[in-house]
This record gives sequence, structure tokens and C-alpha cells, in this order.
Amino acid sequence: MARNSAAVGLLFPALAAVSWGTNAVAGRYLVGGGHIDGVTLTLVRFALATPLIGLSAFYIARERLLNTEGRLLFWSSVLGLLGITGFNIFF
Repeated sequence: MARNSAAVGLLFPALAAVSWGTNAVAGRYLVGGGHIDGVTLTLVRFALATPLIGLSAFYIARERLLNTEGRLLFWSSVLGLLGITGFNIFF
């Protein structure tokens, strides 16, 4: 089990680095070349990533996720949306 978790611990950061690097190059190509507007590209990225991340989080933490208070889940969602919106507006 320890070997498997070590491999996963190395795999996920490597996948994150490749994804972010590819994202920057693809974004520069698509927006800079006039193929797509930057806001539309951001919308498509979040529309594709949100279900993937949501399903992954639900699969990993389904027992803990379902035992939270509704109020806590609501405020966590509000803070997440404000963070995403603020990042896209100011950066």
C-alpha cells in the first residue's frame, strides 16, 4: 500500500504541472490567434472541469460529504464561487 500511495503522490503533481503548462500554451494559442474569446474559453474550461472535479470529490469523500450540515455546504459553495469569480475578474 505504501508503494502505491507514493506512486500516486508523484503522479498527481506531475499531472497537475502538465495540465497547467498545456493550459497556458493552449490558451495563448486560442485567444491570441483569435479562435475564441477569453471569456468563452474560461466558461468552457470551467464547464468541463466542474463535473469532473465534483464527481471525483464525491467519489473520494462521499461519506464525509453527505454528513455535513446544509449550512456549511452552502457557505462553502458561496466562498468557492466568489473565489473563482474574483480570480477571473482581478487576474
